Amino acid sequence: MTKPEYEAYQKAVAAFFEREGLANLSSITDTEGNCESFFSWRPCECCGDPLGGDRERCNGYAPVTKEIKEFTVCMDCVYYAEYGQLDDTTMLAIERSQSLKPYRFSFFSHDVRQVWIRFYRIDMESALEDCKKVALRENPDACAFMIESDQDDLAVRQSWGLDR
Repeated sequence: MTKPEYEAYQKAVAAFFEREGLANLSSITDTEGNCESFFSWRPCECCGDPLGGDRERCNGYAPVTKEIKEFTVCMDCVYYAEYGQLDDTTMLAIERSQSLKPYRFSFFSHDVRQVWIRFYRIDMESALEDCKKVALRENPDACAFMIESDQDDLAVRQSWGLDR
């Protein structure tokens, strides 16, 4: 993400808070205090990101109407609402004027192929580590995954077995 993209993201989130009249946005927890994320192809209700990815159910308080409203938002917006900025890796890349590169990945089990997920990281190494974590979290039986990147007009596709 570049500085102009981050500024556009901040404006989109601010517009959401203003439009909904919200004072805050918080993850909804179960009785044990845990938040549960889930995959969705629906756009984030906060920033409007149309890409598929993990979402959480959140609520926000609107002081003017005294309502508690519920929304489904992306993990970036959950983090941004909690800390006032995006995650440290993204912020460091923005500060260094490094743009995050888009990667897509899919993971496989012995009988099922999962959907592609798009996300952004600084380099292939950090993308690889995150892919392994997500593949094993989402499907403990995952045995292999694939990651793709279209950088500098050169498509890169690599596959790995999961060594646990």
